[in-house]
Amino acid sequence: MTRKTNKTAPLLRLLTRSETGDITNPIMNEDFKQGVIYVRTAEPVIEKPEAVEINIISELIGEWLPQTIKRFNGCDCAVCRAEITVSALNEIPPRYVRISDETDFDEIKALKEELRPSVISTLVKLVLRNHNDHRKIS
Repeated sequence: MTRKTNKTAPLLRLLTRSETGDITNPIMNEDFKQGVIYVRTAEPVIEKPEAVEINIISELIGEWLPQTIKRFNGCDCAVCRAEITVSALNEIPPRYVRISDETDFDEIKALKEELRPSVISTLVKLVLRNHNDHRKIS
């Protein structure tokens, strides 16, 4: 059996550093209540997202690689896709574009149209050069 002691009052005095040992419940404290009410009713602060930079070339490679592999009957395994992607990213210089708002999307679309032929020709060359055919299991 546990022995009951009367240490609660001295312990409360020690914790609260008060002579009487009285503790006020923060939920019942009016300042605390007003603070919670203010936080819950205050307008949320909406931060404007920062500008993001994307590589247009990697976007185009991701868009056109599956279609190119299918069109030229290349191997569509994950290893071959990764090898062709890495080779294409190494072969074509990157083009980074900063996106800060919706008005930049028209500029990106025009840039994609401009770069698309060179990316597709590089992908065709790499798909035809890739001789790994993992579909044949020996």
